[in-house]
Amino acid sequence: MIKKENYVNGNVVLRFHLNKGTFFEGKEMSKEELTVGFNRLNALFVGFTQASFGDQINAQGKNQDITVTIMKPICTAEDIDFLISIINSMYNAYLVAANLN
Repeated sequence: MIKKENYVNGNVVLRFHLNKGTFFEGKEMSKEELTVGFNRLNALFVGFTQASFGDQINAQGKNQDITVTIMKPICTAEDIDFLISIINSMYNAYLVAANLN
């Protein structure tokens, strides 16, 4: 079930979080290096998502947080498939990015 707080003005908002343990585990990094690393990953994730789903979504990110807004409510089976496609795409992007050196 999509919680009420995930609906904003009729749109569905998904929030994703990048964490150090997933992407930079075992690496000695200063706070500034982490910020640069997260912003780089963030730009890649946002760009990938926006390119994959076009004007059906709005993807934005800053630091460790990515927000993907689906530009319509989830009402039909096709809408549910679209939502699942976004989540699966982000999951796969996490897996790929987490395994890059």
